[in-house]
Amino acid sequence: MPKFQKAIIIGGGIAGKLAARVLSDFFQEVIILERDSKTEEPVPRYKFQKKK
Repeated sequence: MPKFQKAIIIGGGIAGKLAARVLSDFFQEVIILERDSKTEEPVPRYKFQKKK
């Protein structure tokens, strides 16, 4: 089965990583685009403020 050239995944969360893994069987290169930088420790992505 021929492989395609590139696949681009938008979002590096668990769904994006799983999609990248599946697509790697069909594409020569898989690129994940993520807007947030990677941190060393777990941190929440968003901080919500209480409404007054």
